[in-house]
Amino acid sequence: MRRLVLLVAVVALASCGGSTMCGASGASADAQVTFSPDPLQVGPVTWTVTVTNVTSDDLKLTFPTGQRADVTLAQGGEAVYQWSRGMMFTQSMQDVTVPAGGNTGFTLDEPGLDVDPGEYTLTARVTASNRKDLKVTRQVTVHGR
Repeated sequence: MRRLVLLVAVVALASCGGSTMCGASGASADAQVTFSPDPLQVGPVTWTVTVTNVTSDDLKLTFPTGQRADVTLAQGGEAVYQWSRGMMFTQSMQDVTVPAGGNTGFTLDEPGLDVDPGEYTLTARVTASNRKDLKVTRQVTVHGR
């Protein structure tokens, strides 16, 4: 019986991504991505990855580095752009709290998006080590200048 109770506790904790703040649906947060300019085009882009906390408890995100989010563009399953590629980040553990019922945005400035115009799969993710589930994937069209 004790093994069953332990197994149920481990499964419940794992389904929360290591968090003890799961909402009723098993999810305590949602990620979204926006970009400017919209529609997306070659050149300067500002990506904003937003975490919305849908619970009545604060949500703690733990980041192992100074990086808060990342964005990739892929075609045919191959990443042709990754915002963080070639960047360096501080190496210090930091926490960010998303207030209960609130949201927190992470802005990523790209001085020159340099991909061919066309259709891409955009994936944006929050790089918190305790919440690997905070990501969003959607189809986008990149336009030329």
